Amino acid sequence: MAADNMPRSFEWRILGALYAAEFCLALGLVAWHRQIGRANPAEFWVSVSGIVTIVAFISMAGMLVIVFWSCLADRRAGSRRWILALGMNATVVAVVLFVGEVALRLLVVRTNTEEKLGTLLLYPRQWKKTQAAYLSIIDKADQSKPYVVPDEDLGWTLGSGRSSQNGLYFIGNQGIRTARAGEVLNTKPRPCRIALVGDSFTFGESVAFEDTWGSALESALQGHCQVLNFGVPGYGVDQMYLRYLRDVRPWHPDIVILAFISDDVARTMSVYSFLTFPDAEMPFSKPRFVFRNGGVQIINRPLVTAREVFSVAAIRELPFIALDRKYEPMEWDQPRWDLLSHSYLFRLLTSLYPVHKLERPETSMAETVKINGALFLKFQQAVIADGGKPFIVHLPSESDILGKYSESVGVKVLKSVQLAHVDVTPCMRLFSATELFNAPEAGGHFL
Repeated sequence: MAADNMPRSFEWRILGALYAAEFCLALGLVAWHRQIGRANPAEFWVSVSGIVTIVAFISMAGMLVIVFWSCLADRRAGSRRWILALGMNATVVAVVLFVGEVALRLLVVRTNTEEKLGTLLLYPRQWKKTQAAYLSIIDKADQSKPYVVPDEDLGWTLGSGRSSQNGLYFIGNQGIRTARAGEVLNTKPRPCRIALVGDSFTFGESVAFEDTWGSALESALQGHCQVLNFGVPGYGVDQMYLRYLRDVRPWHPDIVILAFISDDVARTMSVYSFLTFPDAEMPFSKPRFVFRNGGVQIINRPLVTAREVFSVAAIRELPFIALDRKYEPMEWDQPRWDLLSHSYLFRLLTSLYPVHKLERPETSMAETVKINGALFLKFQQAVIADGGKPFIVHLPSESDILGKYSESVGVKVLKSVQLAHVDVTPCMRLFSATELFNAPEAGGHFL
C-alpha cells in the first residue's frame, strides 16, 4: 500500500532530474571542447566556457544525486516505479540519439575536405575521409591527363599540349593558353611583346580564349603587339613572381602585366591547395615564402608531391602545415575527442559553438602585407633588370564591385610599399556585378 500511496509525480521527478543531468552533460562537453588549442589550458577555467563547464558538471552531479536518492526511496518503499522511470529515460534518449544521428547523416552534404549541414561547416574535419577523396582524385588525374599539372618549382602549372575535357581550354606546347589545339606561338623577336601573369581571372576561367581580357587587349592593339597569356588558375602573387622568373623571361617581353585579385595576396600565405580550394580537386603543395634576414625566401623546397601529402597519418604531420593560412588545428581531428567525433550530433553542437581561432604570427595580416609587398617589389625589379616595363594591375572580384570593403587588401599591400599600380575597380563599378561575373558556384570569374 505504501508504494501505491507515493505521489504520482514520482516518475516525473526522476525523469526530470535525469533529463536535466543529460542536458548538463551535453552542455559541459561542448563547453569543455572549447579549451582545445589554448596555449595555456589554465586560462580556460577562468573563461566563460570554463565556468560553464564547471557549473554544468556540478549541476549534473546534483541531478544524479537527486535521481539516486529518489530511486533508493522508491525501492525501500517496495515499489519498482524507479525501474520504469529509468527505462523510459533510456528509451527516449536512445530514440532521440538514433533518429538525430540518422537524420544528420542523411542531410549532410560532403565535399573533399568538408561536411556541411546547409551552410554550417561540421567540425572536426576528418583527415581519413579527406585522404581517401584526394587519393581517388590523384588516381583519376593519372588517367585523364588534366590541363593543370604538378610542378616541382611552382606547385602546379599548365600542361604543355593539353586541353580541358570540355574543349574550352587549349594549352600550347610552350605551356601557355592558346586559341586552338596544337597552336605554336611565335618565339622570334617581335616589335612589341606583352606577357600577362596572373591567376584564373587572367587565364580566363569559364570563358573561351577570344573572351579573355588578354585576347581583347591584343585585338585592341590591332596586331601591333603579341600578347602572351601566362595566367594559371589558383596562383598567388608568389607563384606569379616565380612564373615570371622561370617561364616568362625567355620570351624577353617588352611589357609584363601582373594582374591579381586581392585573394591572390592571401594565397601567398598558403602551402597546400586542398585547403585553399576545398572544392577544386587540387592536391598540390606550393612554395611558401617567409621573411628572413631582411628579405623573402622560400622555406619548403623541395615541394612534397601530391601522393606524399596524402600519405601522412594526420594533417598535423604535414611539413610546414603551420605556415598555411587556411590550416586551423582546432578544426581537424583531435585524438582526445576521437570517440565523440564519430557522433554527428556532437559535431553539430561543437560546430554551432566552435573553438575560438587564435591568430598565428606567421599567417597574420601584418605578415601577409609584408611578404606580398616584398614580392611585388622583387617582381618590378626583375622586369626592369631584364629591360622590360612592369605594370601591376588590381582586378576587382565581386565583393569589390559590391563595395563590401572600403579598400581591398591587395591595394593596401601596394600602397604599403608605395608601388605604382592600376586599380580598375572604379571603372568596372560602372557595371553591375551580374554583368561582370558568372555565378559564385561557377567560380565568380569575369564573363
